[in-house]
Amino acid sequence: AYQILSDETLRSRYDQGGKEDVEGGAKMDSATLFAMIFGSEKFIPLVGELKLASQMQAKDAESHNPKLDSFRQRKREIQCAMNLAVKLQPYIDLEENEMAFIAIISEELQELSSSPFGSTLVATIGNAYLEYALSELSTLESFKVGLNQATRGVSTSLSIASEGMQAAMMAREVNNAQKKQIKKQSEESLPADSSADSKDKSSSSEVPSSGEENAAAMAKNEMDKKAEEEVIQKKIEKLSGHMFAVMWHMTAMDIRSTLYHVCRKVTHDHGVDEATRTKRCKAL
Repeated sequence: AYQILSDETLRSRYDQGGKEDVEGGAKMDSATLFAMIFGSEKFIPLVGELKLASQMQAKDAESHNPKLDSFRQRKREIQCAMNLAVKLQPYIDLEENEMAFIAIISEELQELSSSPFGSTLVATIGNAYLEYALSELSTLESFKVGLNQATRGVSTSLSIASEGMQAAMMAREVNNAQKKQIKKQSEESLPADSSADSKDKSSSSEVPSSGEENAAAMAKNEMDKKAEEEVIQKKIEKLSGHMFAVMWHMTAMDIRSTLYHVCRKVTHDHGVDEATRTKRCKAL
């Protein structure tokens, strides 16, 4: 929808012929657009495939299968837990040498932060690790973390609702502005002979307008059209801001929820002894 609204050619085709006229248009795949904005393949070992990206890959709503989605999420969590256990192992091998461990992961940290939204994603992931580790290592911290998470969950839900409503309102404004523009253009493009016939019938003594007047009128029309396009473009930019905000809030919720289960698997892994599980918490 955003691609159609922001592309003048696609927008015109949609206004004239509806959805069918833009089905075959050259539009970017929504999952690709999402990946370009919110991350790269480098984050997949840490958080797996984000839910929103998976949903965007679905061709239609009918392909949605709750059981399959649940299976994919469990598989995602298990793979991320295996990756995380490997990533934490150097801390254990280095006998809990924190500075040496940080030196090992610093290069990867810089690389991840260089991608689009990279530093924001890294901070979200790191905070999820930290909160979980603190809650496991300290009962008091567990209470504080739980309170913070509950507050943040409510705040995020409200933000999604607010941004979603603003996006819907802005989309309506864009649509209305485009309809007015199309109506005006259709009125201006009425056949010249029909208007001439009406003029002949009403009066034969009218003085025809000069070429200069026609040129001035055309110039004014062009300026008006340009001004209208600029207004529409600004509305589209605001719409995109609200859309991306909704996408980010949903993505952050997905990451935090997934990493909670990932960290739990890593720190409650009965394939290793209790001392190793504790060290994994400290590494987090």
